[in-house]
Amino acid sequence: MSYYKLKYASINKKSEEITLTVAASNVSPVYYFKSPYKSEERTFRENVEDFVVSMLKGNIQGGQSKIRSLMSFLNNTIKWQCKETSYEMDFKYKVSRVDGLYHILAKEIGVPTLLNENWASHQSEVDALIAEYEAESKRIYEEKQKEFDEAGIIPISSASSSSVFPGLIVLAPRGDMKNLHVVSGAAAYPNNDYLIICEKACYERNGLCETKAGKCVIVNDKAGLYHVLSYGTAQDVSYDDSIFNEIRKITDTVGRLPYPSFEPEKYGFKMKEVA
Repeated sequence: MSYYKLKYASINKKSEEITLTVAASNVSPVYYFKSPYKSEERTFRENVEDFVVSMLKGNIQGGQSKIRSLMSFLNNTIKWQCKETSYEMDFKYKVSRVDGLYHILAKEIGVPTLLNENWASHQSEVDALIAEYEAESKRIYEEKQKEFDEAGIIPISSASSSSVFPGLIVLAPRGDMKNLHVVSGAAAYPNNDYLIICEKACYERNGLCETKAGKCVIVNDKAGLYHVLSYGTAQDVSYDDSIFNEIRKITDTVGRLPYPSFEPEKYGFKMKEVA
């Protein structure tokens, strides 16, 4: 991911101007240029806040010692005081809590620091605000988890159409799932060792498998079945009884045989007809 290398940030409270000396990270040789950091739709303080948020997101990196010290302090604050809010949980539950946390840190700590204002005098209030936000994040994540459990929803890390079972979707669930019990047979597989094969109706929303919307089946992926089912290629997969037992589960659940080019008979596996 490209970002801007920050050499120096000039933040003038009196003239309400922000000027950055930056270079694009994906351009060689490195060429630094000056650029105003301003949006007419935001106030000066809001522009400073947005600048700090951009730094926290990694869109701008570097800067003089004062900038680096501030970012170190904010990142340590996130590490030690913000254990609930995370990109991982945001992605899992399709919500956006991290961005709000960044704006709190930028507004309450970053802006006054860069404008040479004393924010430490009300640090207890800032800590309380962060703690309140963290508690709200935890509540939202728990509510989303309950919603997922009740609706039979499993967040997905990657998905592919199946070339072996045309019309079906091959899903790799996220490895931190707590609600796999919503799919029959899931308890037999530890995290990261299984796939979900489902009908298209179960994957209408990208990133979420709605197991109650159609037929789903759990299969073991210890031998790398993802490539077999998605692309019809074996790679380093060893075809044995365990692989075909997993494929049999799909046929038994969805009532569909593999595509003929898969040639299961070639490996000594006899498929039974499914009504």
